[in-house]
Amino acid sequence: MKTRLAMFVCIAAALAACGHDPGQDSHIHGEAETESWAVTAWGEHFGLFPEFDELVSGQIASCHFHVTVLDGFTPATVGSVVVVLKDPSGSEERFSSTAVIRPGIFLIDVRPGDPGEREMRFEIEVNGSSETIAGGTVRVGTPEEPGGLISPPNDLPTAGGGEAVDFLLEQQWKTGFATEWVQVGALRSSVAGTARIEPPSGGEVVLTAPVDGVVRGVAWPFTGQKVASGGVLLSLIPTTNTQRSLAELQASVREIEALNEAAVARVQRLERLLEREAVSRLEVERAGAEATGLGARLEAAQTELEAAEAGRTGRQGVTGLEIRSPFVGRVAEVLVSPGEHVTAGTTMLRLVRERPVWARVALTPGDASRLSGRVDGLVLYIGASADPILVPEADLRLVAVAPEVDFRSGTVEALVEISRSVDELRPGLTASAQILLPGTIEGIVLPDSAVIDDAGESVVYVQLDGESFSRREVEVRHRQGEFLLVEGVLPGERVVTLGGAAIRRASLMASGQAQGHVH
Repeated sequence: MKTRLAMFVCIAAALAACGHDPGQDSHIHGEAETESWAVTAWGEHFGLFPEFDELVSGQIASCHFHVTVLDGFTPATVGSVVVVLKDPSGSEERFSSTAVIRPGIFLIDVRPGDPGEREMRFEIEVNGSSETIAGGTVRVGTPEEPGGLISPPNDLPTAGGGEAVDFLLEQQWKTGFATEWVQVGALRSSVAGTARIEPPSGGEVVLTAPVDGVVRGVAWPFTGQKVASGGVLLSLIPTTNTQRSLAELQASVREIEALNEAAVARVQRLERLLEREAVSRLEVERAGAEATGLGARLEAAQTELEAAEAGRTGRQGVTGLEIRSPFVGRVAEVLVSPGEHVTAGTTMLRLVRERPVWARVALTPGDASRLSGRVDGLVLYIGASADPILVPEADLRLVAVAPEVDFRSGTVEALVEISRSVDELRPGLTASAQILLPGTIEGIVLPDSAVIDDAGESVVYVQLDGESFSRREVEVRHRQGEFLLVEGVLPGERVVTLGGAAIRRASLMASGQAQGHVH
């Protein structure tokens, strides 16, 4: 009790020294100069921090009762609180209030009976949720020897740490904040490295022009387009290597058409003369052969003109070679334009298979040697603003581990196949990867939000009471997803899991390392 009392006096002195009147603070204290004491208690739904005047038999002890709703860490604004004092005989004294004098703070007047020890508990009801929470053991005293807290409700372990840092509940309520009990847990064994997502072997294909021609698409493909296996992507109209203009080609067709018409007419006249035996059959056959040759020349010239017109004027309706997708996938890149002339072998499209994808993970040689034929999961950390992606064992396959160490990076490459689409994991993506292995590692498990970087040191803030915290350096031994396995805190301690950075800023301000004051 003396330790807590001394701490309270120091806090009040510090507040007064920076122009902060405890009597005007949102912690509303009585005007009488009495020795106050406080209790910190936690339940499943509520965090409690009642501050009492000293307990004297038959006299009113004012209590400013702070109630935090742990779900969201917000101050209670409505509800009721009850302080119950139970003596050794089982008799109870109950003191209740619904008076909210500030958000999160209820005012209760406690008038205890005869002097002696009491077991204290609190009954809380806020927004339909109720809970009974132990409050420790107290002593009701006399005017000559006032009473207070004998033993707290939570017997917290003690471990070395930094000096106490004050961070008022009013500050906690105004920032993202949460605390949790330290517990022993277990994380999966794993190896970690940098991963690059890419299409699987054979899952990327480049489509090229099989012949010289003009590119045409009925519905022009676009990046990201889904394509079915065998689906038509482009049409290629073959072209000749002629350097003649359209006018020259059109004149050539008209010339051959005229010659062909004349040859056909001559054959018809000769056949009529042959019936009257005015010409020989040999002469008729020669004329027929000449007409057949001109017909073939006309067909070739018309085809050449058609292709040239399609390529140079954009005329539709000409049948071409269809360029089809070899698998279900996505268009990754379109490298040609409508009507473009291409030569045989020109790259026109690049496709990637829709699923699966491969993760190429760079591991240290030691970690690579721990990989066998089984992986139990994969965690990918895309960025600080994105949640980790957890891929279960059923969606994974260890494809191979490289037989050699890359002399440039000193790493060994592991290929892991992931049953995910390119929409979920896009090829080219780089991420930090953790391959989960059989087995577990036991220890203290905390959410990664509990550990903050303080000038290069990994630290957490251990809660000493409702408004006092201790900086504690920890060693991060292992990570899995959003959880860390650390050394430096003890089971049964309560640590800040959200808001540690705000406490750090407040401590810097209090020490004069930053400008301004935080109250």
